[in-house]
Amino acid sequence: MKKLMLFCCTLLLLGSTVAQSIRVVGRVTSAATGNGAEGVTVTVKGSKTGATTGSNGEYVINAAKDAVLVFSGIGFTTQEQKVTDNLLNISLKSTTGDLGEVVVVGYGSQKKASLTGALVTLGNTALNRRQVSSTSQALQGLAPGVTVQQQSGKPGADGASIVIRGQGSISGSNAPLIIVDGLAVGSLDLIDPNAIESITLLKDAASTAIYGNRASAGVILVKTKRAVGNAMKLSYNGFVSKQQATAIPKRVSGIDHMRLSNVAEQNRTGNPAATIFPQTLIDKYATTAANNLDVIDTD
Repeated sequence: MKKLMLFCCTLLLLGSTVAQSIRVVGRVTSAATGNGAEGVTVTVKGSKTGATTGSNGEYVINAAKDAVLVFSGIGFTTQEQKVTDNLLNISLKSTTGDLGEVVVVGYGSQKKASLTGALVTLGNTALNRRQVSSTSQALQGLAPGVTVQQQSGKPGADGASIVIRGQGSISGSNAPLIIVDGLAVGSLDLIDPNAIESITLLKDAASTAIYGNRASAGVILVKTKRAVGNAMKLSYNGFVSKQQATAIPKRVSGIDHMRLSNVAEQNRTGNPAATIFPQTLIDKYATTAANNLDVIDTD
């Protein structure tokens, strides 16, 4: 008899619980665009009941009245809403990433401590510690596994080549993908070093999962400075530099060049009469002043 009464009480409790659950429908939209947010997860807080929004942002879920629904999705801030009626529409705000302690990784963000990819983050202080004429030179010696070589000292063409973790292609480009505030640019030297807040270098192949095959040689993420608050900040940074060759080889004169070339030709062929420059031309240069017509000033 006691077991029968216990069974009946259990049925009454279950019937009461089912009766309190209601069918909640609604639509999840993006606060930025107003369009439906697809793929947003809707769960009942404290339970395993959940649903996912469709292509138009619509969802259907069974929940008890006064229950709390949790709305979460990639690119949106998580929000909670209490169930008060059968219809529940909600607008989610977009998340914004930063290149500080939280590292932006394409479709989301992670703490540096939990990020498994190889990366190096350089702040504005490290970049401006040395005075350089181009931004690409500022990375030299600051990041392990990054090779920075200046190919020329010519003004305006003294940018350095950047190679991350060695050469990855024999015939293709080994230049890394450069992203400035979310936009791809062709060269790091297009940016003023003083306008950079931080630089993050993604050095391993995991970056290709985010940016595709363009990131096969690595990725350089640049975040520029932004205004803070309503205060105005004025800064000035100027320097003057002079470049000078450490060693300039001494060159022979035009006449000595012709004579030595003839000696080299005789040694190469074994013929003492072999010449490259005729003796008449050498004598003409030795006795005639340069006029840049038939006697060229080569010295």
